[in-house]
Amino acid sequence: MVFKLIMFDLDGTLGYLEGDERVDQFLLRLYARKISRVFNIEEERVQKVLMDVLASIKATPKLPKTVSEVMFDEISKGLNIDESKLREVTDDFYENEFDEMKRKYKPLTGAREAVEAAFNLGVKVAIATDSVVRRVGVLKRLKWIGLMDYPYCFITSADDNHATKPHTYFYIEILDRCNIESYEAIMIGNRIKNDIIPAKKLGILTIHVKDKEDPFSLEADYNVDSISEIPLILSKIFST
Repeated sequence: MVFKLIMFDLDGTLGYLEGDERVDQFLLRLYARKISRVFNIEEERVQKVLMDVLASIKATPKLPKTVSEVMFDEISKGLNIDESKLREVTDDFYENEFDEMKRKYKPLTGAREAVEAAFNLGVKVAIATDSVVRRVGVLKRLKWIGLMDYPYCFITSADDNHATKPHTYFYIEILDRCNIESYEAIMIGNRIKNDIIPAKKLGILTIHVKDKEDPFSLEADYNVDSISEIPLILSKIFST
């Protein structure tokens, strides 16, 4: 088998947020607080609308709109606020409040070495993070953990994708953007539902990185205890 693309999940695979919250939970809380303050809407109501919109997007892609376009449309309707004003507030959020995450967002040991090993194999590499965060937010996180200086064939984001995990179309878009067939691709991630199962459905080879929520995957082709094991696993895969 000749592999031509290696995809890496970001949160929980290459980087992590210190503390008990996941990245999506942390950002939803901050974003809801921002919207609540600016539009004078009860924060609990804002959180509910945000979660309902995310659930809707995750269930069914709203083609041909991007994830961010759907978010702006459905959030503004759900809260009965002006969409253009919501866009302005969101831009300000990513410029300011989003950076509250910087001091807590850290690289996992061996993350850079794993990405470096993938590029050294002479294949294309993509960042396949769940596309619920806008492009600027994804690029910031990659920069914070020292992984921005690579020529990725594609970096997923709410601005660039039309579907989120765990929908298979999320992976189809990466394959299309990198001009690769599914059987030529490898997906590396820590979440079974988001990273392993949908990729596997498309015939993508999968490597599961142990996570406290998902310690082992029966569905994955390979299981590793940490991202630091990826260079060795890739070496074995590419030598067979």
